[in-house]
Amino acid sequence: MPDATLSLDGQFHAPGNFRLVSSDRRHTLHWEEPANSYQQLWHKIDHLGQSLPESPTCSLTTSLLTLCAM
Repeated sequence: MPDATLSLDGQFHAPGNFRLVSSDRRHTLHWEEPANSYQQLWHKIDHLGQSLPESPTCSLTTSLLTLCAM
């Protein structure tokens, strides 16, 4: 099974870019996080601040699963 190295451009729990490079360095997968990731997160936080049980963009269940993963 091939090995690879994962390199994060930022903190592991925050949205951001990453690179996955094969151990022989012949293959690289590069992910660029969409620029609106933090904006989406801001809207979710704003909905919580309004004491809404759910965000219109993300269900309560999905929000809790995201927090558990962090």
